[in-house]
Amino acid sequence: MVEMEINVQTIILLAIVLVAFVFALRHAARVFGGKDGCHGGEGCSSENHACASKKDADEGRP
Repeated sequence: MVEMEINVQTIILLAIVLVAFVFALRHAARVFGGKDGCHGGEGCSSENHACASKKDADEGRP
């Protein structure tokens, strides 16, 4: 059986990875839940999508 040595560096690294994972999940939930708006924190409406599409077209983006 392999014994793992748990030291301070391992705990710090695991904490950083866990925090990053939590933030990634939170961001994914906001994006897929429609709460990450086009213009900030509000949800996108069809008006916001039209605004973003027109702005992208004006700037030459597809």
